[in-house]
Amino acid sequence: MRQWVITVIISTFLSILSVLVYDRYYATKIVAVDVRGFMEEQKKRYLAGAIGDKDLKEGIEALQAAISGVPSNKVVLMGEVVVRNAESLAP
Repeated sequence: MRQWVITVIISTFLSILSVLVYDRYYATKIVAVDVRGFMEEQKKRYLAGAIGDKDLKEGIEALQAAISGVPSNKVVLMGEVVVRNAESLAP
C-alpha cells in the first residue's frame, strides 16, 4: 500500500513538472506588436521636432531588435490583428 502512495505522488509530481516545462519552453505563445501605433507616434514626434533623424532611426532599430529578440516559441502578430489576451511587446 505504501509503495502505491509513493508511486502516485511521484507520478503526479513528474506530470505537473512536465506540463510546466512544456508550457514554459515549447508551447507556442502569441505576442502582439503595435507597429502602426509606434510608427504614428514616431512620426508625430519627428514632425513636431521633438526627435531628430538619429533618434527616429534608433527608435525603429529598437523596435526591430525587440521583435528579433522574441524567442522561437512565440509568434509575433501585428497589434491590429489581436483582439485580447495576448502579451504585448513594446520597444
